[in-house]
Amino acid sequence: LAVSCEAAPPAGPLPVQPRDDAGIWGRDHIEIFLNPCPDKEDYYHLVVDRAGNVLDSWRTALDVPGSKLAWNGDWEVRVIQIERGWTAEVRLPFSAFQIKGVKPGDLWRFKLGRDGGGNGMRMWPPNPTDSAHSRIADGALYFVTQNLLVNGDFETGTVVRGVPRPWEAVLTTDEAKNAPQGTVETIQGGLPPGGRVLRLTKLDSRSPWSPIVNNGYRLEAGGT
Repeated sequence: LAVSCEAAPPAGPLPVQPRDDAGIWGRDHIEIFLNPCPDKEDYYHLVVDRAGNVLDSWRTALDVPGSKLAWNGDWEVRVIQIERGWTAEVRLPFSAFQIKGVKPGDLWRFKLGRDGGGNGMRMWPPNPTDSAHSRIADGALYFVTQNLLVNGDFETGTVVRGVPRPWEAVLTTDEAKNAPQGTVETIQGGLPPGGRVLRLTKLDSRSPWSPIVNNGYRLEAGGT
């Protein structure tokens, strides 16, 4: 897992603290929430600060907001300072969570947050609650070898305004005074030979328009 933390406050000394030191909460840090068993309330909480210090705990539904800090998982982190902040790369072996491995269709609960960066707690996915620990705020970490998007390879679906459904292309915006910002078309040339591909031509490479979106997906444990 790689995280880039930009717009950081001015960098001060980087104190090295023992594992699970409570001082980590007062520094710029990221928090990782993982649950390999989405039907259970237990979850792992991993914290990394700008100095590379870590705190990890195993939490249960009956234990929140307390934590079992005695759990020290076998995971690794590397932190480097960059001009505008810092980045962290975290290696999370399955064995650290008592998991032998994963197979296509496995689904974990997951979320990622950053705090102490000067903008309050920021989370992915966006958190509609007042607690970073709320299960309502969990996202999904889906292990799969298949393409989860409906018509993800563009091979089926009626072509409407250049794209096969359920894909859609947004070719303009009010900011551009509704002038077209590109073109999109479905053509032959995919793999295997004869398959479809989607070709987008943008009039300005710097413009965020035109996005191509797909609102059709299947996301469930064991799904394909």
